Amino acid sequence: AQAENIQLPFFGDPDASFLNSAYNNVTRNAASVAKLSADPFLKFVLGSFDGDLFSGLQLIVTILKSETRNILDSALYECKILFTIYVAFIVFGFYFALFRRTVKACEWEAGHARGWVAKMPLHILNAPDFDAFIVFFRSSDEQGGEEEEE
Repeated sequence: AQAENIQLPFFGDPDASFLNSAYNNVTRNAASVAKLSADPFLKFVLGSFDGDLFSGLQLIVTILKSETRNILDSALYECKILFTIYVAFIVFGFYFALFRRTVKACEWEAGHARGWVAKMPLHILNAPDFDAFIVFFRSSDEQGGEEEEE
């Protein structure tokens, strides 16, 4: 079963030189122009083109520019908000993760140092050295309580 060729042979294949030379001479028929001018619908279309195309395109360009400006402004605002959140997260993260952890580690080490000092054989020291040693290693809570008693 061979496919039937339905191409009409009298049209032929278009040639580029034929297409380029198809309209060498364009003439204007005054009677046709008078008929077109007499028709009210075509008269409106022909008469309404006093720069409408360019003003319409200018209006479209203006609208596109304003919409682009609004979109870019909102994107910039959202980027600023995201950057602010990022900076706040870094600052609070630094504070909670590093600073508070370091302070807790220092307090833990100070507690161990106090425990080590409490185990020292202080009975071999004389009285003034023993008092100086106790005052030096006393915690701030113990010092505050004794000042209130005095």
